[in-house]
Amino acid sequence: MTAGRAATGWWRALLLAGLLVALAGCAGDGDGDDGGAPSQAASPTPPASPVALRWTPTVGDRWQYQLQTNPDPRFAATGGVDVDGVCVVPVSGGAPVCPQVWDVDLFDVSGHPNSAAVTAIHRRGGRAVCYLDVGALEKGRPDEGTIRAWAAEHPGAHLIGGPVAGYEESENWLNIGDSGAREFLVGVMAARMAECAAAGFDGVEGDLVEAYQHPRAETGSAIGADDQLVYNRSLADAAHRYGLAAGLKNDAQQAPELGEVFDFSVDESCVRFDECQPLADGFLNRGKPVFHVEYLTEWQTGDPSVPCRAASALGFSTIVKQSSPTLADLPYHPCR
Repeated sequence: MTAGRAATGWWRALLLAGLLVALAGCAGDGDGDDGGAPSQAASPTPPASPVALRWTPTVGDRWQYQLQTNPDPRFAATGGVDVDGVCVVPVSGGAPVCPQVWDVDLFDVSGHPNSAAVTAIHRRGGRAVCYLDVGALEKGRPDEGTIRAWAAEHPGAHLIGGPVAGYEESENWLNIGDSGAREFLVGVMAARMAECAAAGFDGVEGDLVEAYQHPRAETGSAIGADDQLVYNRSLADAAHRYGLAAGLKNDAQQAPELGEVFDFSVDESCVRFDECQPLADGFLNRGKPVFHVEYLTEWQTGDPSVPCRAASALGFSTIVKQSSPTLADLPYHPCR
């Protein structure tokens, strides 16, 4: 299942002068794979500063998923994020309800960290989750050059793989099956998380963390389930180093194992693809929420009550949106 993303603002580089050592504890796992010698070449990993206790997400919190900023000038002061118009009557009926958690892109349309959105969300008493793509190279991002340079210096690591289905012109898989490449990538993603923390976000969710489920013909490298577990755990550790709650995006198959180290789940279409039970086992059974979205285009219906009924017994925080590539503020349908 391809994770949902929208073409939003561009990453702003957080590259320190010189090269920094990769995150401690994220070294290669000694699997002896070729080419990617653990990187003496430094990953761009800023040192974490002492932080306050991180946010603990709560089961039952309502959420909103808005990766496309709204260009309406009315939302300029809130970074293009609608924090008021999404207080709506839920599909189940009754009085209007408001989200308590907003999942938004790190950057606004100008390419700067969206601290205005975070401030607006906090003023409403909400929490802000920082969306990142951690499994693919996106063309046009400021750190694209850093990634390509490392790939050129370590050709045996096969860092840059095949195109991501549905995003063939803009994204390529990154090879986490090589220990040296994986170590480098954790440093790159930690640098992005540092920007999330600096902008005031409370949590982070990383997209495309289920590469092992895709064939080598697609990703370009042999990526095993154990490779994914190592990478995903390293990402959770990096988030925690910056005081951010860590969200596991999709990867339902590994949720029973990873639910111990992640703080919440963000899932797309688990009802549609019959993948919900492992999320309940990994997160709800540990008292951690599952922020869940179903897409009307996948259900081939214009009626959000259909997926809401199917999800009603899960205990997840379920919303219905129009489609994966169009994660705008509206339409927004909380199931309850």
